[in-house]
Amino acid sequence: MPSGRGGERREFVVLIACLVASVLLFAFGGRLDVGWVPKAEVFLLWPAEETRRFLEDLSSLRGQNEQLRSEIAHLRQERALLLRAGAENERLRRTLEFAAPRAATLRPARVLGVFGEPWALSYQIEGGIDRGFRVGEAVVAPEGLIGRVTAVGADESTVALLSDPGLAVACEVLPSGARGTVRFKVEERPALYLAHVPLTDTVRVGDVVVTSGASTLFPEGLPVGFVTRLGRDPDGLLQEIEVRPAAPLTRLREVFVVVGTERLRPWQLPPTSEPHAGARADSLRADSLRAAKAAKAKAEAFRP
Repeated sequence: MPSGRGGERREFVVLIACLVASVLLFAFGGRLDVGWVPKAEVFLLWPAEETRRFLEDLSSLRGQNEQLRSEIAHLRQERALLLRAGAENERLRRTLEFAAPRAATLRPARVLGVFGEPWALSYQIEGGIDRGFRVGEAVVAPEGLIGRVTAVGADESTVALLSDPGLAVACEVLPSGARGTVRFKVEERPALYLAHVPLTDTVRVGDVVVTSGASTLFPEGLPVGFVTRLGRDPDGLLQEIEVRPAAPLTRLREVFVVVGTERLRPWQLPPTSEPHAGARADSLRADSLRAAKAAKAKAEAFRP
């Protein structure tokens, strides 16, 4: 009962206050200054107004952020395309200085795939019977020999790389003239090796290894690689010569198939006196060109 009485008292007090306020408004309402009402309204509604503006700005910024993200993604795609075009342009510049052997035709082919684990063993290239490719033809790059065609389809072909243990290339070392066979070995130290070189032959680290012309598949004087390490074979009767490939086997995008293998003669070289050639060529390519030129001069000297 006390709580009921307290509630009745509160309701009575509120009712009396309302009646008093109504009487005062009727009595003095016409003489009161109501200019403070808009100010009070602004003061009371200011937090809500600021909150509304903040939410509108946040929504606008979110839309701008999405637009900027889309533009950044588009610019990244354009940058990737430009970088790819720049790399392709550089490769084509090097290719323009690349010359074919006499009486042979170089047909460009795009690399479609690289196969082999843990190192590259073969390429799948664009072009086959439709381009006149045949099994056994040499495949080259501006830096040097890549490998040979091992299978030809209607519009694609397979190329065995120098890193394939089944591929052997007859080579010689410049300037000593020591001859041997380059083959990839997968024993303790997987790498290219120049085999069958006697201990009496002079070979030094840094010497250039080129095709000797003893094989009918590859033109004479084509750079194959550089001597990087010397040793003896397990029997101790021959040299163990490790060779670094002249061409970057895993980074090529375009190669050349040498068509007309049976008519090959010594590899031809671009003029070394071109003012722009030396500035663009790296040390590897320069060494390859000098080595191939020396091999050509040697072949010309011994030709009857």
